[in-house]
Amino acid sequence: MKTHPMIISLFVFVLLVSACAPQAETATLPPEPSPIPTPTEISTPTPMPTATPLQPVLMVGGDIPCYAGPGPDYGTLAMLSIGMKAEVLSKDSTGAYWIVQSPLGNGSCWTESRYATIIGQAEGVPVLAANAVPTKAINLPDTPRRFTATTTCVAIRDSRDSRGVRRVGDKQNFFVYLSWSNIKEESGYRLYRDNILLVELEMDTSQYTDNFIIEKNKAMYVVYTLEAFNDNGASPTIQTTVTASFQLCK
Repeated sequence: MKTHPMIISLFVFVLLVSACAPQAETATLPPEPSPIPTPTEISTPTPMPTATPLQPVLMVGGDIPCYAGPGPDYGTLAMLSIGMKAEVLSKDSTGAYWIVQSPLGNGSCWTESRYATIIGQAEGVPVLAANAVPTKAINLPDTPRRFTATTTCVAIRDSRDSRGVRRVGDKQNFFVYLSWSNIKEESGYRLYRDNILLVELEMDTSQYTDNFIIEKNKAMYVVYTLEAFNDNGASPTIQTTVTASFQLCK
């Protein structure tokens, strides 16, 4: 069978047209949008820390007593001095007293609110229960008063050093005459020198003489502390100071 020349020519023409036609570019699809996070995927902000309330403390503007109960009939357990701070534990139902931690470390004591300033959140201080109020006065002795010191010295003309060599006039015997007013309710007194117990004295004692050696070209600053005591405890302390110098005997 013979193919007609015209058909062949038409077929060739179609092939040539197809080869010369521009190829269509493949369409690029846009990127898919990111999914919107669900509420559970959204980060929760970190809460701000809550400030811890300050522990209320009491300050006084002068020297005031802190009693073992609500009033002076209970005895003075400690003295609060100007600028001193004390931790507030509770308050009485009338608002007349704050119950604080004694600065002497001997328990709690009561001080009149009219003489005190509270630093911190006083609103949260608990009210002391009625059955927690002392029902019996603690008869502590009063604080000794008029605690004074006078001094004198006697030169030691003949002394020897640690090697046995004689040395003349290089030491003095320093005397301190201490006195105070006698008080009631005491069983005795304790006298301290530089916070070290020096002597324990009987009741109705109102004076004591201390002495020590002071060397040439030396000076000492001595603090004497006195307290009264009985079976219920000790009174607040009182102090007096002495400057001992070798030159004072010349």
